[in-house]
Amino acid sequence: MINNHGILKLLREILLQKEVLKSKYTNIEEIISATNILLDTKENFNSAYLLNYLYQNISAKEIAKRKTTARDLEDYLSILFNGKITDETKRENKDIKIEKIENDFITHFTISNKREKADIVFNDDFVMSIKTLMPNNDEINLGSFEKTALFYELDVYDFLGERKGKSGKLGSEIVKIGLGSTSLLKNLLLLLQEKGKYEVFKSRFLKMAKEIFADDMLIAIKNDVVMDLYFIKSNDFYSLFERNIDNIDNFISIVNRWEGNSMRVSREEFLKIGVLVRLDFGFIKDSILQYFSEFETKTTNILIKYINDVDNKLVYQQEMCDEIERIISLIEEKIKSTVQ
Repeated sequence: MINNHGILKLLREILLQKEVLKSKYTNIEEIISATNILLDTKENFNSAYLLNYLYQNISAKEIAKRKTTARDLEDYLSILFNGKITDETKRENKDIKIEKIENDFITHFTISNKREKADIVFNDDFVMSIKTLMPNNDEINLGSFEKTALFYELDVYDFLGERKGKSGKLGSEIVKIGLGSTSLLKNLLLLLQEKGKYEVFKSRFLKMAKEIFADDMLIAIKNDVVMDLYFIKSNDFYSLFERNIDNIDNFISIVNRWEGNSMRVSREEFLKIGVLVRLDFGFIKDSILQYFSEFETKTTNILIKYINDVDNKLVYQQEMCDEIERIISLIEEKIKSTVQ
């Protein structure tokens, strides 16, 4: 299927007229409800087409590994539910207001990180962040969470820049300390605890996280004929951190490591707090859409011959008419069988 935004926009207008879709979406529950409606009406051509679009452009085995699928999903959601892609709008720090976190240095980086998280703005109060993953991705890259701000003046700066960790004294032992793995991070947090600074870290992390992850999130797991959508509310997202940060072992079971300046977290723990909507695309092979790819291939071949064979254009015109008549007859038969 060609990634055709024009067809998505046309279907949105049709579904608005039929009152299947709304003109404005104001919360994540409404997006979940609309997605479930598509599933419940998948035998209907319009719903089948929209689900097939997700399969062909995002979840299908030969497509899923492409990095562009995240943007394709953002485009799909923004068109269908009347949102705006943040990459297409100029977002600046001065447009984002938060309460000051300790000092200007930490606050500035928190604002910058917050600005980068939103992917789709549906209205002033409803924003979503979108993540697409393969089934074997154990971690979620939550993007920038400024480490120099998070650990500012906590006397551990020397351990922030080494991906493989740096030797340091923890208690009576010399161990590797850093951010690049769960074990390195655990040692870093234990070092903060030893220095009597873990409470400062905990308070700062929660304040930064509350602002940076203030938007709802959609995590899509692409697995060919099945795509799982996990809808996570920002409050539940924050609460997961809040419930586990008192205990270092619990915390690192959620926050695994930093890669560069990006925080990596456990996929499994975050999926537990999401609302799952499973898209099973198995129905497509028996739906009315089965005729579309065949029709597209045949008519394209006829057009190419028509353009390149000047002496036989009338033959190809007739072939095109016959093909159109054939596909319309098949579609009519399918429509009658679903109505009966």
